[in-house]
Amino acid sequence: MAAASAAGVDISRELLEKQVVNRFVPRVIQRIAVQASGEMVEKWAGRLIPLASSLIGASLNYYFVRAWGERAQSHFRQKHIALRGQMGRDQAALPSPQRVLES
Repeated sequence: MAAASAAGVDISRELLEKQVVNRFVPRVIQRIAVQASGEMVEKWAGRLIPLASSLIGASLNYYFVRAWGERAQSHFRQKHIALRGQMGRDQAALPSPQRVLES
């Protein structure tokens, strides 16, 4: 009877251990995975945020420089056209070389 009782205790103990292990181990693994993924996200966020901000800064810089370049080009083109028009009027006001030689 003692042997049977001991065998029953052993079986129930093994069954209890298996149940505890089957319930406890997945919970522990889940918690470790959550913590590890949180640390991984923090690491990658620390690496990706500067990269993302540099891309945003570069694109803003590109568009601002492009807009200012177009403005400058337009301004200097208008200035050039005005100067050429003034030069044409000034030349028309000058006497012709033939007239200068005749006088």
